[in-house]
Amino acid sequence: VAVTATSNGTTVKVTASCHIRAGAGVTAMTPGQEQSFALDAGDVLLLESDAPPPGNNNVIGKPCETVDFNDAELTHCPGEQAYDLTGTRISSTSVVSVIAGHDCTFVPYNRFACDHLEESLFGVEALGTELVVTAPHKVPGPGVAPGAPGNMFLRVVSAADENHVLFSPSVHPAITLDAGQWVEVGPIDKDVQILASDKIVVAQFMVGQNF
Repeated sequence: VAVTATSNGTTVKVTASCHIRAGAGVTAMTPGQEQSFALDAGDVLLLESDAPPPGNNNVIGKPCETVDFNDAELTHCPGEQAYDLTGTRISSTSVVSVIAGHDCTFVPYNRFACDHLEESLFGVEALGTELVVTAPHKVPGPGVAPGAPGNMFLRVVSAADENHVLFSPSVHPAITLDAGQWVEVGPIDKDVQILASDKIVVAQFMVGQNF
């Protein structure tokens, strides 16, 4: 996550949702910990999630998988939420730009792709409670008709406590999330309406090339 200040004397407060690694001007953080940073116009605060210990995999229903790639065996393991920056809260005394991303991600976790992601984030005041997400289209080709729906994953993040979230059609059971909590749904190949009792943000991810 990159936070860029637009004014001198800006204070940025970060409430971590995960383990954040130490870096230049940043001390290591644990889930729930708060840290404040002083930025001037043009300064950039860079936050990176820490890596889980080797062999650490406690994600229920998502075991590590070994696949063949370019005559080599690769083991893919899902990351725990305790090592995922999703849900980290950022507030500031002046206007800032916040860009989140990943330098090498797999969607889903067990399909090799190493895709680069970047997305500008909206402030909480711009979020809504009802969203419609349309499924992407597959690339036409042999056996694939133009306009055929493709697969995607959705990540729904709550901006408020006791937030009741419904999906139509029911691609996931109704769920109640507190501020910063999130749920990932997929793969999905249909349009989805998401209704919440309070503000949410929804991220849509197309699947990687080896899905």
